[in-house]
Amino acid sequence: MIWVLRDPLRFAAERKAMADLEAASSWLTIVAWRLLPAGNFGVEFDIEIGVETFDGLLSYPQAFPHVPPSVRPRTERRWSQLHQYGSGGELCLEWGPDNWQPGITGSEMVASTFRLLQAEDRETGGDVLVPTRHSLTPGQELRSEAYRFVSTGPLEEQLATLGRARPATFRLRHRAGQLLVVLSTLDDEQEWIDASIPPAILEAGYAEPGWVVPVDERPPGLTGGAEALRSLVLGPPDGQEIRDEVILLRTPGGDLHASYLRREPDIAIELRVIRPEPQQRLETEHAELSARSVGIVGCGSLGAKIATSLARSGVGRFVLVDDDIMRPENLVRHELDWTAVGRHKTDALADRLRLVNPAVIVEGRRHRLGGQESNAGLDGAVSRIAGCDLVIDATADGRAFNYAAAAAAEGGRAMLWAEVFGGGFGGLIARSRPGADPEPQKARSIIETWCGQQGVEVPRAGNDYAGTVGDHVMIADDAAVMAIASHAAAMALDTLMRPTASSFPASAYMIGLKTGWIFTAPFDTWPIDLGDGASVVGSPDFGDPAVREALEDLGRLVGK
Repeated sequence: MIWVLRDPLRFAAERKAMADLEAASSWLTIVAWRLLPAGNFGVEFDIEIGVETFDGLLSYPQAFPHVPPSVRPRTERRWSQLHQYGSGGELCLEWGPDNWQPGITGSEMVASTFRLLQAEDRETGGDVLVPTRHSLTPGQELRSEAYRFVSTGPLEEQLATLGRARPATFRLRHRAGQLLVVLSTLDDEQEWIDASIPPAILEAGYAEPGWVVPVDERPPGLTGGAEALRSLVLGPPDGQEIRDEVILLRTPGGDLHASYLRREPDIAIELRVIRPEPQQRLETEHAELSARSVGIVGCGSLGAKIATSLARSGVGRFVLVDDDIMRPENLVRHELDWTAVGRHKTDALADRLRLVNPAVIVEGRRHRLGGQESNAGLDGAVSRIAGCDLVIDATADGRAFNYAAAAAAEGGRAMLWAEVFGGGFGGLIARSRPGADPEPQKARSIIETWCGQQGVEVPRAGNDYAGTVGDHVMIADDAAVMAIASHAAAMALDTLMRPTASSFPASAYMIGLKTGWIFTAPFDTWPIDLGDGASVVGSPDFGDPAVREALEDLGRLVGK
């Protein structure tokens, strides 16, 4: 409902306040109150300062007084360089969305307009820099800029060593009405490639040649003609044909200026440069994760989310094992999107991880552990997983669990497994670390025994994390899978970074997401004591005669 119908008394108060301001001011004339095309009310007014008249419009929003009114010229005029959103646009006054209070009236906004215009010096043709209360974010400043150049940390480090103009290759992509440009290679004595940009991005769009040029200061006319700008920064073309190309300029202070030079028509389009942020996004201990590897069995909704989270955290290598195909029906929970539909999940997830962290090394194996596969194929998959620092089973399948556990035992590695219960009311995360926890099969047996002692059967998930209560099928949604995946990823990182001083008091947890089974409320968590790792099999006793005999027999075979 429009505010004047919801609060007619406030409308009357606004009318009176505006009339009182006009009566008390020599500079204000109320032209008319009228209904605007958008269905809200507005006030046309004129402000006189010296010999100049400013024709303004105050527009009340439909949610007034909870949302501030706006003031703009009635014509396409530029009243202020620093306090106006473009020619004919809204003025940035003393009150706005960040400090608005419902008690402020439209008349106070008009008075604020007068103070702003009066403070700016118009007699000399220039503007006095009236202090502004606003600090715009880069996103606010760039939202109307369609042409953008994205700089990276490695690129800026490389440019700092640049002594003279160098040829370069740029990649251009058009996305949602915007032109996004990155520098892919630089011919600096030898070819330099920006490894921080995923290969998929460097292969997307189209390539344009260009130059990176050190300059003493930002030259004028960055948005003039292409030929003029190129001649200004690179010298005369010497009869060479002017091509479409990108020019990136760097000043001694590190400022970057980029332009896209178009031959037809002869224009230079300035690209707004997006600089990397200096702050650190991860704790320093995450740096060691680049040398860690994780084998993930099961690349469905749960496994894909865990893998993506670990890649974001800096894990350097993955072995992915799954035989399944991505289907449209998987999109309700899966980390992947429609671009992956029809592909093997291992292949599509590998591409996803490389987009998240270009430095990762990913090996995908289209294999079903515990399924009808060749013995050699099974042995190869188990061997590859065994070489990882951490083995994760995200299948909730007993046969796959046993082979994943075998891989962990073969490599003497830690294993983690996770499961989302039917209907998404909760889930399980657990781990087994050599020497610290029981081996995986025994740990799993302890957990099953603990569940049986609760007196209520665990509602295991069927296909698509579905469970049944009576005749009603409950299906887990993306939020439930994501919650368990997040907890599993946290425990995985803890296992990789703190193998002996864990932040987790227990190595197995039942995590409730809503009321059901043993959970009495959301976030009801039950730790399970697995005991210690005393049952882990140690190294063979080489003093045992039977062991010596077996080794001698092995030696004879090797010597043949």
